[in-house]
Amino acid sequence: MSGDQRAFDIYGLTVSVGGSWEEVIRGIDLDFAWFRSEAQVEPKLMVEVESDPVDLARFGDVPAASVGSTSVVYRSPTHTITDYQGRACSVMDHRRRRLSILGEDPDLAYEAAHLAIKGASLAQAEGRGLLPLHALGLAGAQGAVALLLPSGGGKSTMAARAMASGTVRLLSDDAPLLDVAGRLHPFPLRVGWMTSGDRGNGVGPSNGAEVRSIGGRLKRMMDPLDDGWLEPAPTPLRHIVLGKRTLGPRSTLRRADRSRAVRPLLQEAVLRVGVGQGVGYVLVERKAAPTLRKVGKLIRRMRICARGLRGASVWELTMGRDLERCWEALAPLLR
Repeated sequence: MSGDQRAFDIYGLTVSVGGSWEEVIRGIDLDFAWFRSEAQVEPKLMVEVESDPVDLARFGDVPAASVGSTSVVYRSPTHTITDYQGRACSVMDHRRRRLSILGEDPDLAYEAAHLAIKGASLAQAEGRGLLPLHALGLAGAQGAVALLLPSGGGKSTMAARAMASGTVRLLSDDAPLLDVAGRLHPFPLRVGWMTSGDRGNGVGPSNGAEVRSIGGRLKRMMDPLDDGWLEPAPTPLRHIVLGKRTLGPRSTLRRADRSRAVRPLLQEAVLRVGVGQGVGYVLVERKAAPTLRKVGKLIRRMRICARGLRGASVWELTMGRDLERCWEALAPLLR
């Protein structure tokens, strides 16, 4: 690799990041700052970021493995190639454990690298018995709160509002890790929330860096390591909150039966419907897992979810368009 290298240890996944595209590398270094490592160890994943044109034709007739809204994943026996609309791409060389990020748009290359490292890290954590929840994880006086919302539902905006409160600490804005003892572990990255639209304006500090997402929207980034916002210790899960958006101004919180959480947990934690870190899960697997292995993984996920559900109360949060009222409805679970 050329240029400076950054090293990280993310729940046992040792990652080195280098290359000549310093702007992108700096963003990745800030994202995964909590996991920085000074140890001199052989990386399990080498990431190289270069400002080069995307040339997918050089890979030949490689079949598509999965198609998403902003990316297409192709897989050969030796490589996994992810195309981000022809403007950036990631190439995983499985034999060398090297991931190359190429492109000419720094924001898209940054997000491609971020998604790949994040997904591979969460796959590593799951291998250690820590199940990623597609949720906002907060730590308050009563314990941990997991707010389940679909992608784009406002988890990061609520995380920014929670940190602005000064009384709540963050475990993760998108993927806290649940263990078999019913505790949420931190997975703290920089929090990015949309600055366009009424929900994103005026939330959190105004001096964070702005980047443009693969979908074309502007995001403002805030570092949870600043000002004691981060909760570094595993925290017992006490409340599972099922969020639902409405067009009205009011927000309400009401107690629900535990059975109401079964389907959302199956979707967001067991089956991973709509979970953005899927790209990284594909990257770490050289080929599709056998059916029996998939079934075993689903059973382990269900056991962890069942344990977390036993120790938690379940709530339904109706979230109107007024962010402050959303926060006021949720806040009693964190005091």
